[in-house]
Amino acid sequence: MLTKHAFEEYKEIHRQETGKVLPDDVLADEAINLLTLFSFVYRPIKKAWLQEYGQRTRDNSNMAKRKTKVASQNGSQPKSEKRKPTKTD
Repeated sequence: MLTKHAFEEYKEIHRQETGKVLPDDVLADEAINLLTLFSFVYRPIKKAWLQEYGQRTRDNSNMAKRKTKVASQNGSQPKSEKRKPTKTD
C-alpha cells in the first residue's frame, strides 16, 4: 500500500511528466503496478558479486593487454576478412 505522501508525490510527478490529471483511483492503480514491477525487476547487488565482477573485469583487461603486446612484438596485426558476396547480394 502507498502512503499518502508517496501517493501525492507520484501524482505530482505524473502530472509534470504527462501534463494530464487523472482520477486518484487510476493513479493509485498505476503507482501500485509500478511498484510491483519494480519489486520483480530490482534485486540488490551483493558485495561478493560486485567483487567477483571487478576481479573478472581486471582479468579480462589484463588478458587483452597481453594479447596486444604479443601481437605488436610479433609484428602481426589482425587482418580483416571481407565477406564474399552471395547470390542474394
